[in-house]
Amino acid sequence: MKKLIIALAMMFATTVAHADTITLINTGKPGGSSDARTKLYHEGLANMGYDVQFENINKIGQSVDFFQKLDGPAMMVYVNIYAKDQPVTHNTENFVMVEYLQPMFVCSAKPLADLGNEVTVAYGKSFNPEMVAKIVGLTGKTAKVIPYKNSSAVLEAMLGGDVDIAFNNQGKTLKYIKSGQGTCFGNTSDGEVIGVAPLAANYDVDFELPIMVATVISKGISVDSLRKDLLALQNTTPFVEYHSKKKLAKFTTTRQEELDMVVASEALWK
Repeated sequence: MKKLIIALAMMFATTVAHADTITLINTGKPGGSSDARTKLYHEGLANMGYDVQFENINKIGQSVDFFQKLDGPAMMVYVNIYAKDQPVTHNTENFVMVEYLQPMFVCSAKPLADLGNEVTVAYGKSFNPEMVAKIVGLTGKTAKVIPYKNSSAVLEAMLGGDVDIAFNNQGKTLKYIKSGQGTCFGNTSDGEVIGVAPLAANYDVDFELPIMVATVISKGISVDSLRKDLLALQNTTPFVEYHSKKKLAKFTTTRQEELDMVVASEALWK
């Protein structure tokens, strides 16, 4: 009987050790959203009893390569826009959860009618230029798209007069919309900006824009079990406060519904 108890205890200990060990890959540059999200998971999962092996890579391409080659449980934060350049896309095996949604906007310092038929458009270098040109084309304009290193540079280029239009994410656009310095057009669903009063008067053209979707993906571990722990973690850590300050929409539904939405959105970014 004593031997049986010892054997069962050793079996249980081995199972728990395997399930609770995970490599957390930091894909983001210091100070960015991906970096902040990853560090919150690092601390939170460690406090929950996980043995977290932290890989501070800070570059998405190298992170994806490391993720693919790693033999063992791993997770990292991800975004649907990576579908354009990275070999890893969301699927049933790797998808854990949606973290938040970030709408996109097309903005100009001048009314659309005051711009010429040919316009220059600043966009983040992670975006698909053909997609950006097609979206701006819905306004009736012919777009020459110009890549910039990040969303701050995109906004600065438009405000500085270097380009006519900025295609940018919600984080940088909200402050601009509130300032009343220009016009933003397009929407992500019903014409209402998340966390801001309806801005119907700001829209010269009404059409649907793609959405950036922040996610978590994993391998070598139960996605359902990890999802349960991460959702619990989000309710007890500064994670919620961090994203509420950015006025980003949380997404709470079933895993399959989330996955269907992410896969459909990836098609727009390719």
